[in-house]
Amino acid sequence: MQLRYLAFISIIAVASRAWGLSVTTLPGELESHINVDPSTVTTLTVRGSINAVDLQYIADKMTMLRTLNLSNATIAAYQGDALITGAGTASANELAPYSLAGLKASSISLPTTLSIIGEGALAGSKISSVAIPQSVKSIGMGAFAGCSNIDQLTIPASVTSIADYAFKDMPELTQVDIKAPITAVPPAAFAGNTKLTKVSLPSSVTSIDSAAFSGCSALSEIDLPKSVTSIGASAFRGTGLIDANLQQLNRLKNIGDWAFADNTSLSSVTLPESLTNMGSGAFFGCTSLTDINVPTGVTEIADYTFTGATAMKATHLNDYVETIGDFALQGWDSSEFTFPVNLTYIGDGAMENWASATKFTALITSVPELGTDVWSGVDQAKVKLFVPVETIDEYKDTPQWQDFDIIVNTGVEDVIADASGAITVNGYFSGYDLIVESSTDIALVEVYNAGGLKLTSVEPAHTMVTIDTEGWSTPIFIVRVILSDSTPATLKLARH
Repeated sequence: MQLRYLAFISIIAVASRAWGLSVTTLPGELESHINVDPSTVTTLTVRGSINAVDLQYIADKMTMLRTLNLSNATIAAYQGDALITGAGTASANELAPYSLAGLKASSISLPTTLSIIGEGALAGSKISSVAIPQSVKSIGMGAFAGCSNIDQLTIPASVTSIADYAFKDMPELTQVDIKAPITAVPPAAFAGNTKLTKVSLPSSVTSIDSAAFSGCSALSEIDLPKSVTSIGASAFRGTGLIDANLQQLNRLKNIGDWAFADNTSLSSVTLPESLTNMGSGAFFGCTSLTDINVPTGVTEIADYTFTGATAMKATHLNDYVETIGDFALQGWDSSEFTFPVNLTYIGDGAMENWASATKFTALITSVPELGTDVWSGVDQAKVKLFVPVETIDEYKDTPQWQDFDIIVNTGVEDVIADASGAITVNGYFSGYDLIVESSTDIALVEVYNAGGLKLTSVEPAHTMVTIDTEGWSTPIFIVRVILSDSTPATLKLARH
């Protein structure tokens, strides 16, 4: 009985012992050098050369491993039995696809000769930090996806290729410094990283691909390089962005579908004049957004572009917009709105639930076609619609348009009258000089382009002001005038 008891105690002692091993090996022979139960190894240092089979052995069998040091090892090419992915080959100096996926170690030192981190190579591992060697050139699809403990990443300048999903769903990741001269932040590269607050991008980046930062709910700001020409679908959907000042991106042409959708903290957006396309739902559900400038190159407001922007108080788009898509402006809080002069079509429910609407201006000589229920939820009889005198009958005869309180437009949108009833504000061009006159002192003049971007403001404190507009290419100017008694006037002027 006593011998059997001592034997039992001996078995427990061996089973509970933690091992720290240092091994020198050749490719495919690592297992033969492990002379203890691999599940009891907590620290492993490898010298010599290993291959994909050895890496899989470490990940699969060393379930108690906490520290893995491969800095003095090299990785040889492999050809033989199928690996975890079903392939029977792996390249030299490559962490083979999924070879260390699920690794239990919290600390890892990678080989200094490593050139490829393969697809899913460290996916789902428990490492808390990683130094990507300067030798690495390629990071594969999902290589670090699901790594639950890494909080910071630096991607070295040696890297020339990063694949889709490479750093997706890393819940502790807070900072990323990309020194690699990549041209694109790949699809879903950082998607779902809910603690990510800081990203440094290289000047080589020209595109932010689809869903690149989708779901990064703590990302309140990001500095995009001037080289960016395209922001892909859902690229920043559901982030924590507060301000999206893109004005410096003078090469940006395209904002994809749902690119900034569901950013409920986004209150300010400034778009560059280079922009020509905004995709469907680009700013869908941005409930804090209060204003927007639509560049003159954008001729279509696509379906759902600003749906649910319930704090929006913008008063116009740009005069080159030809179509407003289905539900595109649904739910805005604007009290006034001027329709683009080139508008030909407004889609289904495009302006429904504008509860604050009191005044619309349509300087359009051909009445735009309408989808169904364009102004559903709007008390149209209480909204004044100013139209050109030559089209007033057509507006009054057209279903949906006819439901407004239709009034002939005078040319000055806010009509200011003195005791005799005469309009006291006038604006006109003399060459490039914009001249604004009033019968009383003018306190402030603000000049905007047709896209809503403020060009200048002056405080003349007298009855006339002259503003040189030669430096601005826009042919249409919106001029906001505040008189000394705080009375406002808005003029829309064309420079010929």
